[in-house]
Amino acid sequence: MRVAIGSDHAGFELKQSLVAWLQSQGYAPIDLGTDSASPVDYPDFAEKVGDAVASGRADRGVLICGSGVGASVAANKLAGVRAGLCHDIYSAHQGVEHDDMNVLVLGSRVIGAAVAPELVHAFLNARYTAEERHARRLQKVLALERRGRAAAETALPAVRRVEIHVLDDLDRLSRAAAVAFGEHAREAVAARGRFCVALSGGSTPRALYALLAQSGGDAPAGIIPWSATHLFWGDERHVPPDHADSNYRMVHEVLLSRVAIPPDNVHRVPAENSEAAQAAGLYEETLRNLFGLSAGDLPRFDLILLGMGPDGHTASLFPETQVLHEQQRLVAACWVEKFAAFRITLTPPVLNAAARVMFLVSGHDKSETVRAVLAGPDDPDRLPAQLIHPVAGSTIWLLDRLAAESL
Repeated sequence: MRVAIGSDHAGFELKQSLVAWLQSQGYAPIDLGTDSASPVDYPDFAEKVGDAVASGRADRGVLICGSGVGASVAANKLAGVRAGLCHDIYSAHQGVEHDDMNVLVLGSRVIGAAVAPELVHAFLNARYTAEERHARRLQKVLALERRGRAAAETALPAVRRVEIHVLDDLDRLSRAAAVAFGEHAREAVAARGRFCVALSGGSTPRALYALLAQSGGDAPAGIIPWSATHLFWGDERHVPPDHADSNYRMVHEVLLSRVAIPPDNVHRVPAENSEAAQAAGLYEETLRNLFGLSAGDLPRFDLILLGMGPDGHTASLFPETQVLHEQQRLVAACWVEKFAAFRITLTPPVLNAAARVMFLVSGHDKSETVRAVLAGPDDPDRLPAQLIHPVAGSTIWLLDRLAAESL
């Protein structure tokens, strides 16, 4: 488990001892400073630790200042951070089990160096229970966070956390994606007990799914905890699951038929329903039940895989379609004129609620669109992929050289 740790000058000595302790216990500490006992400002280090956790660079965070109060207040201003100030073992594990606390805050002038490792141990070994009452309350907390962020964004432009990686070819792109998939799966299961991922259709991810089917110690993805992995689909064609155009069928043939994943962990879109809108409604109900959502809440996927077409569409968000502006529904049925067919898709708010979004894009025919989406002016009605920027997560673009040649 990767643990981001930081402190101001008052917590420097305790931080140093905890870094050594974490290493001795087999954790991977990410020391974000401070690096001496010279006076510094605690908000700077609250930001560093909070950003590391919210972006997924760290699984948990530990933050230290003199009393712990200031660092806790500062960290909780960051989207995706749930920081708790704890001075006893019960609070350190209960905060995770009931409230999904992801940053432990300690007061170096309140607790001693002997007690701190016990609190950190309790914090890192606790798991969020996701019981109905706790999930309901956590969703209300997240709704408050979204409301505050929405108010701020009326005055400030969105800050987008984007990584771009260019690989030589589709094979290397797929291997990089497999490595990331495996890492995210193991981290999510270690931190929260399950891994929820939305899969993409299309030709590019097919090679990734074939690699995931090779899961094992020497496979690119490593050992994937399939028993704790829940698979969803970002979009689907309005066809039965055995149809040649079905995204589910492609994943089943290449991946699901070859791995030991419990059938109850596979949540496909019921696209065989003759009414696309009903199929979308049923899938939204599935999301609400499995994520324990109340009205107005959004599911938070650990990972969403997306592709992009030469026209800039992603999932089934096509240019100049009404679904691009959908804000209420989690899943929508949308008519795509170019195919004269309905598609069923997760909506932009759901995609942007993910912890991580990973785009897989290959091919020369997409190079100009890649440049327009990543480096051009905002025009999401024409380039729907520009809509995707998780409000409390990260976006990773994996491109082969042909797709990246216009950047």
